[in-house]
Amino acid sequence: MIKKLFGILIICVALTNLGFSQTVIKSFVAPGDNGTWGLTWDGQSLWSASISENGSVVYQVDTLGKILSSFNFPYGIVSGLTWDGNYLWIGEALTPNLYKYSKNGEELIKLITSLGDVAGLAWDGTYLWVIDRENLTINQLSSEGGILKSFSIETYDGNPSGLTWNGFSLWLCESFNNQIIQLSSEGDFISSFTGPGTNATEIEWDGKNFWISDIVTDRIYQVQFKVAADTAVAKIAFAPDKWNIQWRNLLEEEEENEDEAENEMRKGKLNAYIGEITLRETTFDVKQILVETVRLNFAVTVAKKEECGGESYTENDQKSQTDNCFLAKILRRRTGFEGSVLKAKFNKFEAIQSLPELIQVGDSVEVTISGMLDNGIYFIGKVKIYVHGPPRTIVEDEDKSSLPKTFKLFGNFPNPFNALTQIKYYLSQDGQVELTVFNLLGKKVIVLVNERQTKGEKIVFWDGRDELGTDVASGIYFYKLVTQNESDFGKMTLLK
Repeated sequence: MIKKLFGILIICVALTNLGFSQTVIKSFVAPGDNGTWGLTWDGQSLWSASISENGSVVYQVDTLGKILSSFNFPYGIVSGLTWDGNYLWIGEALTPNLYKYSKNGEELIKLITSLGDVAGLAWDGTYLWVIDRENLTINQLSSEGGILKSFSIETYDGNPSGLTWNGFSLWLCESFNNQIIQLSSEGDFISSFTGPGTNATEIEWDGKNFWISDIVTDRIYQVQFKVAADTAVAKIAFAPDKWNIQWRNLLEEEEENEDEAENEMRKGKLNAYIGEITLRETTFDVKQILVETVRLNFAVTVAKKEECGGESYTENDQKSQTDNCFLAKILRRRTGFEGSVLKAKFNKFEAIQSLPELIQVGDSVEVTISGMLDNGIYFIGKVKIYVHGPPRTIVEDEDKSSLPKTFKLFGNFPNPFNALTQIKYYLSQDGQVELTVFNLLGKKVIVLVNERQTKGEKIVFWDGRDELGTDVASGIYFYKLVTQNESDFGKMTLLK
């Protein structure tokens, strides 16, 4: 792609997510002729890369987008940039390699790490932080490239591509979902917001504002954002502490076997216990929780205010009846906890549905409860839950189908593949469908489907060629299925 115009756009757009506000102050066209990846701030100017498989160009630009200097990076695709106070660090995509460079383009050090596919570098003042896209982890590295700390980001698998550190937390770009996730240094979720463009690819903190690059819009945005305060840590537990995968199946089968599903629902809800909320040396009482903000796995409401409707408990354990509410009450203690504990009940079907569909029997999943205290401080707690139960089997009459009743992307087979792979999906209703393949940089490779289709199971083949019929290179590719009301994506590997 050749950039025809150099432009700067001053705008003031207010966005809101999770109670925070962001304002896009300005944006300008990213430097270079190719897509942009990698972004960092050296205290006075920005550094951004124009990427190519045959070598990239690293540009120094001012805050209006004017090019101040540049140098060639000869090894391939730049997948991350960060400034350590004296030198630039560069990540090489699809490799474990990191490089230290001077501002004038002199290569000083090459580190071969134990990571699979480095991206999104950040510097916290002492150590490097690096995304490993192959293993979906964020890693803190020593000066020799050894891993000091590592945590999973499997929850944020929408092409994690950018990373920065703002003094007390990490910020991760999930480009396919255009989301920017705030994480603690231990990997705990704090907040998130939507990128200013369409595919937030990289992010950098300049001490006051964020800078965000977007490989699709080919722009760099300056964004003012009110940073979340420190997050308290809560101890949590569940009863039962193992979840049966058949809960998910029963919910799916509710229409066919309504009475049985309803009877199962009446057998009880899951209990969540929340207590021992601490922030550094301060301990908070669970009575300070704003109950309506407590969330399970960032998707399911655990408990709400008494007046929201439904059956609830007062602090004196006096039962009150309203229309449609979750149960919540404060206990003096519970085994394994010190002091008072908040007991919250919620629908077990919603709980299992909030987990990724890939979760199967025998998996252990990390379930998170987050919320807010009445003083405005966020808290978070995590616990491992074991998923048990028999593998799903369905015995049906000849007239009944075993197909799912909702939209579903089953994935591709074989994966990895050499010459041909098939992508299988199910449509719950007639409608417009688009199935598109993207490369690792988020660029469109080929549109496999763009038409109106009838409901039912579909299989589409891809032969590893682009829109022009040219064989594409070996590597990781993403495919995205979009219908009128839903979308999903998968990842596949082409080997030649």
